[in-house]
Amino acid sequence: MALQNSNFMIRLSDNVLMVNDMAGLVSRLRRRIPGFASVGVLTDRNVEETVIEQTGLLQKISSSAHMSVVKPGEASKSLTVVEQLSQEWLEAGMDRNSLIINIGGGVVSDLGGFAASIFKRGIRFINIPTTLLSMIDASVGGKTGVNLGGAKNQIGTFSRADEVIIWTGFLKWLPSRELKSGFAECLKHAFLQGGEALRLVNHGLPADPATLASLVEASVKFKDSVVNADLYEIGQRKILNFGHTVGHAFESASLLANAEPWLHGEAVAAGMLVALRLSVRVAGLSPDFAAKWEEFILNNFSIPKTCGMTSMSLMQFLRYDKKNVGNSLRFVLLKEPGMPLFDQEIAAESVREEVELVLSLLS
Repeated sequence: MALQNSNFMIRLSDNVLMVNDMAGLVSRLRRRIPGFASVGVLTDRNVEETVIEQTGLLQKISSSAHMSVVKPGEASKSLTVVEQLSQEWLEAGMDRNSLIINIGGGVVSDLGGFAASIFKRGIRFINIPTTLLSMIDASVGGKTGVNLGGAKNQIGTFSRADEVIIWTGFLKWLPSRELKSGFAECLKHAFLQGGEALRLVNHGLPADPATLASLVEASVKFKDSVVNADLYEIGQRKILNFGHTVGHAFESASLLANAEPWLHGEAVAAGMLVALRLSVRVAGLSPDFAAKWEEFILNNFSIPKTCGMTSMSLMQFLRYDKKNVGNSLRFVLLKEPGMPLFDQEIAAESVREEVELVLSLLS
């Protein structure tokens, strides 16, 4: 499909658009809604109270849409909430010719996409990401899912949104901590690409909105190119899990700690510290390169305190990683920037040693 641009939008891929302003977003949604029997909107309480109420977005889109609001945070990514949403949609008269519009961050797109993919055996949905992380990662690529027993994304589907509509203007409502969390995924993409992509992130999170929008555009195009070549993660798409193997363990452990849970990007940043060290140890990555970017991560991401986490407790969560085969721990490593290696089997003791060292850096 040819990618076409207009005066209010840029088509980044076959199902991802970037619009210039709120008017462009509303115009696109109004073009998509006619023809559906009913429309549901899913968001979280934070987005409802800031973005939706302050912009009047729901009234501009559709005054008759059924709105569902969940609590913000990973706790909403559960089968219990999926059941509650399904019951709401059933009682609202939604059928297989209904449309769900997910407005929010990664939790909303993961949850809403999964619920839509199984309701009535699957109804169509659109993602409107409002966080940096969801713009470049969670809402793009067709992965949906919920957590199970504290373990991340154990139940889910591959189900691509009809469309992902990105307006970076939403980022003005985003706290600094959330912006930094999203920037971790930009850094991950840069490691995987090397070259110019690393130079673009070398100065940290851009303060200029136009530069940040360009970074979003570049990240989305890169991820989409990887996903299109391997939608179901049989091979090359696995590289997008760089930093996520131990990152998900950090994130899961934080959910069980008596402190504020880590954001996804914070956990991925910590996971990349481990992945860089393992890359030196196993894949031949330059120690100088790893040391430079380790310092960059520690200086640019406000990774929370480890709250009593231990290497042994994190190793327990690693058992649930979806890339594992049997008792084998599998990682994405870097041989050099722009040259990732997936399905790298590493002995558990080697992993534990590097996790221990990273915990000492973060304590």
